[in-house]
Amino acid sequence: DEHDDSTEGFVWRFKTAGEPAPGEERDFYLNDDVIITMVWIPSGSFIMGRRDNEQDSYEEEDPCHEVNINYGFWMGKYEVTYSQYSGVFGEQFDGNYPMLMTWSYVHYAFLDLVDDDFRLPSESEWEYACRAGTETRFYWGDDHDYDEIDEYAWYDRNSDRQYQDVGQKRPNAWGLYDMIG
Repeated sequence: DEHDDSTEGFVWRFKTAGEPAPGEERDFYLNDDVIITMVWIPSGSFIMGRRDNEQDSYEEEDPCHEVNINYGFWMGKYEVTYSQYSGVFGEQFDGNYPMLMTWSYVHYAFLDLVDDDFRLPSESEWEYACRAGTETRFYWGDDHDYDEIDEYAWYDRNSDRQYQDVGQKRPNAWGLYDMIG
């Protein structure tokens, strides 16, 4: 049935498979040799854009509006790392820090070399995944005085202006790391 239940008989057994649980992880192959861990992001709705009087917000974030994500999707648990990138391009470089790439480079070069099932999230999908069901300024709360940000994000004041390995900070509620910083 549609409730992800198991059914068993004398000589048979089956389990119906529904949508994965929010935050469920699975490994996928970018190519024959390179694995990426993805997290399931469920369908749903959220308010996109800045709220009235939101601290440190910008006019270009207006208007505040509801966005519906009609279908769940898989999203990388971490940014693409230097090791994953070099593995896709057949190079022999190591590094668990994020590979910096422009949107157009990812879209026109990187994705051409990986399995056809991969794509970039839309802006609204990315924000929905980042917020992970929260309605606060950050996915960990409003943090007006930036007291908690060091637990969740690398930025100029806590990174020594150096790239940092992915996954060292706390994830959001759906298990995505490094979504802010």
